Amino acid sequence: MRNHLATLILATTLVAPGCSKPSEGHATPASAAPATSAPVLVAPPPAAASSAPAPAASAAVEPPTYAQRTVPGGMHNGAWVQPFQIVRDKGNLGLSYVDAMSRCIGYGKVLCSDSSWARACATDEKLSKIETWVSTGVGGNRFVTRGGEDAGCRARDVKDGADLSPTRAAVCCDFDIAVKTQGTDALTTGTVRRLFAYYRALRDKDALALAGFYEDKVTWLGKEHTNADLIKVHQESFKKDPAQWTQFDTCTVAGDKGDAPDAKASVDCVTLFQRKGAVVVAMQRLIFSRDGKIKLIGDAETAGLPAVSGAPVQEKELKERVGILLQAD
Repeated sequence: MRNHLATLILATTLVAPGCSKPSEGHATPASAAPATSAPVLVAPPPAAASSAPAPAASAAVEPPTYAQRTVPGGMHNGAWVQPFQIVRDKGNLGLSYVDAMSRCIGYGKVLCSDSSWARACATDEKLSKIETWVSTGVGGNRFVTRGGEDAGCRARDVKDGADLSPTRAAVCCDFDIAVKTQGTDALTTGTVRRLFAYYRALRDKDALALAGFYEDKVTWLGKEHTNADLIKVHQESFKKDPAQWTQFDTCTVAGDKGDAPDAKASVDCVTLFQRKGAVVVAMQRLIFSRDGKIKLIGDAETAGLPAVSGAPVQEKELKERVGILLQAD
């Protein structure tokens, strides 16, 4: 996992979503093409000539649309999901995972996370009629799908990101994070607020705003960098790879006890990084100081610290949530 994070230009940069709704003929940006090549299909030899008419090809049935609505906040698998909006327009069918995400970004949204989709379906089971990618990944270019005709809200599968199903749609949600906390003290709750604000700055590609979230010196993947150095890397990364995105899926937050001025809060996030069409899933570690500034970006290994829950979060939580062990290969 450490090697994969080290290959990223910066562990927390995000494409800015478009503000306008795409037209029906919206074209997916070329930079959002999946990293793996589509499988080559070899046509079978032609069948012997027959006077019988060929049967008509059955057209794929268009799944129902889903009018935009606000889903109330609530709990899912021990994580709090903020209120968010969800929508599914016509079209958006037969797309790879990366192209489906790009389509949602065109709406100023992203694919719903596993937690967001489940929360939405719990409040309106009609959503389960629509098969969709969700943003949650399990590594190895594999991602979770939810729903389908008569599948119900418990339906979940894992598909290769290049898999193309003519009936799989792209259901889109607001940017959100499913948050688990180890307490309700002021440091922990304040860190949750800062985490969401930091995510908004990443989403908006606002490098200058990001400067306000970092300490003067930040340890990134085991090496110390100045605030100015990190902002420069953000700016260059946004310019060179404008279609990139980063998504925090589920984050666990825990703060030190007491009122010591050097108290800190640890945030472990299941994070997806898309760089040049390839998506990596990793467990990212952020350390916030008491004043809300980030002093470390990395993972549990480079931080030299245990996971905030005292157990390997990436194994325990993902086995419960997705049913498959996190892999970043």
